[in-house]
Amino acid sequence: MTAGAATDGLTTDLVVGGMTCAACVSRVEKRLSRWEGVSATVNLATGRARVSHPATIAAEDLVATVEKAGYTAAVPEPPTERPDVADRGETPEGSRAERDRLVVTALLAVPVLVLSMVPALQFRDWQWLCFVLAAPVAVWGAWPFHACALRGVRHSTSTKEPNAASRSRSCASVMSSSCVRASGWPPTARCLRAIR
Repeated sequence: MTAGAATDGLTTDLVVGGMTCAACVSRVEKRLSRWEGVSATVNLATGRARVSHPATIAAEDLVATVEKAGYTAAVPEPPTERPDVADRGETPEGSRAERDRLVVTALLAVPVLVLSMVPALQFRDWQWLCFVLAAPVAVWGAWPFHACALRGVRHSTSTKEPNAASRSRSCASVMSSSCVRASGWPPTARCLRAIR
């Protein structure tokens, strides 16, 4: 908890999105604490911030402050009872999208692993198939990391985990495509050399 807590005022909970590490938590807490009489405690695991503030500061101002720091923020909706969703085992849309991303990425990555590790299954120009299967994994599968890194660049900030993951994945993709290109791909290059 930061210094300068409001002695008489309101406590507002915010849902904060886009945080990936302790530096993000610290950044959100510092931005909110710039307001006079405001103290904030941010929980990375739950993605929530508890903000004590004077009644003169509206919740919309707090949300705008967090958004200016480069994160998403909203006042949480009151909980609603939906026992029919829990009974059917349905998941929220965000969880479903993450699960779908994981399943598609795994389905594309398994053939690459098998082809790369089992020499008996390797055929002529198998690297090109691996490259085509791995490209969506590197771009679409890792998009949350890339988006976080781009958001950090846009706000002139940097966090360790997403930026490192994004940079290493991008460098590996460039290196892999260079290796595939050096091996004579695409086939049209080899065909043109044979014609000459």
